[in-house]
Amino acid sequence: MRLIPVTLFCATFIAFANGEAFQYSSGWSPGQSTKATPSANTPASFKAARGTSGGQFSWTSLLTSGPIGKLFTSSGINMTERLAEAQRQANDLPWDDRIPMIRDDNFEQLIFNETFATEEEEESRLWFLMVTVTSSQRTGSSAIVDQEFNEAYNISLNQNSLPHVRWGRIDYLNVTRLTTKWAVWRAPMLIVAKDRGKTLRFFHPQEIGAKAHLLHTFLVEEIWTRRQSWTGPWAPGGSREDLLDKFAIFQEKLYFYMSKIPRWLYLILSGSLGSLFLNLFHRKKPTTIKPVTTQSKPIDVTSVQQENAARAGSSGVGTIREGTRNGKATRSKW
Repeated sequence: MRLIPVTLFCATFIAFANGEAFQYSSGWSPGQSTKATPSANTPASFKAARGTSGGQFSWTSLLTSGPIGKLFTSSGINMTERLAEAQRQANDLPWDDRIPMIRDDNFEQLIFNETFATEEEEESRLWFLMVTVTSSQRTGSSAIVDQEFNEAYNISLNQNSLPHVRWGRIDYLNVTRLTTKWAVWRAPMLIVAKDRGKTLRFFHPQEIGAKAHLLHTFLVEEIWTRRQSWTGPWAPGGSREDLLDKFAIFQEKLYFYMSKIPRWLYLILSGSLGSLFLNLFHRKKPTTIKPVTTQSKPIDVTSVQQENAARAGSSGVGTIREGTRNGKATRSKW
């Protein structure tokens, strides 16, 4: 209960704190290394942990120095090593820089407003997109599909079999507006986009087969055409597309501020709020003890006399004597 005011103050402070500006790579160019670089693919949560220079707000300085740093040190926690390990894991992502990252700030330029030399090129353009969550899960299906996606891209380059296809990757955890606009609520996911992102088809990797040669065949033989494109009021061109787009913009702004809050503060907030709700919903109602009142029953003298007479006539012994004790009527044998 005492942590709630502190956590609320911290959340308000962080919302207005100066965070690190996000810098991303513009894509791959000939001669550039194919290994992922931190500036292009590092998630915002790990970027915040690295801190910035030039007097800006730094989570590294906050957690490794001052009273908070001393608190961790006295508890036997080496925050410097933990932050270094988090940064190392953030840099060790199986993402190929030749495949551009599709983000909230560039998807309109790359997909919706792409420029073409001819109409034939525009009609044949196809975007093959991989929605990934590998930035938070280094093992599992998302990481496997990421590797196979990279291999399928290499096969297409070596064979020059898909010149009309553009490949892209979407980090589900750091892209909010586009995933909401396209109603993508889970990952990993494969998306085939045509007509400047207006015609969409969604596939789970298991439907195609999470193998590089199967992904390549899926595009070369145009197996994706067997599935009906997304239609309905929420789809691109639908009657409710504007509502979903407005909601996507709201989600993007909300994420901008929420991403300023590190995960450890979320744990404190969730724990404090959880304790609060548990105390509210599981309170025991006060119990009051009611005084017990006893009322003495009046004794019927006539019935007692008759009972005594009957017992005396049958056995000659045993009579019932009536009387009072402590203000209560009593009956006893003698």
